[in-house]
Amino acid sequence: MRLKITNAVDTKLSGYGLPYWYAFLQAEAAKALKDYLDMRVSLEEGLRDDDDYIFKPILYKALNEKMHRVRVSNLVKSSARKMGLDPRSVWTHTLRKSFRKVLNASPIDEDDS
Repeated sequence: MRLKITNAVDTKLSGYGLPYWYAFLQAEAAKALKDYLDMRVSLEEGLRDDDDYIFKPILYKALNEKMHRVRVSNLVKSSARKMGLDPRSVWTHTLRKSFRKVLNASPIDEDDS
């Protein structure tokens, strides 16, 4: 699955002079995302149009708020610990860089990644 990331999603693009860039999901990740969204639709009235978040807490009082960056960091570190990794060495930046390295090692043309 190809995802087109625009300035509306990533405001740093304008600093690079890019109108958009593409990110990719493998089949397993796309299926997991679809299953998650199906579960969300079944628990909620449905998703709002384009302004709804994909990942958000299901707690009643936090339904309409963004996740705070500290919470995201805690989730990343907790996940690292559960996988047997040292959480002091895993950051959101680590995940982004690892994803980029996988893309660079793939046969996908750099202009398409």
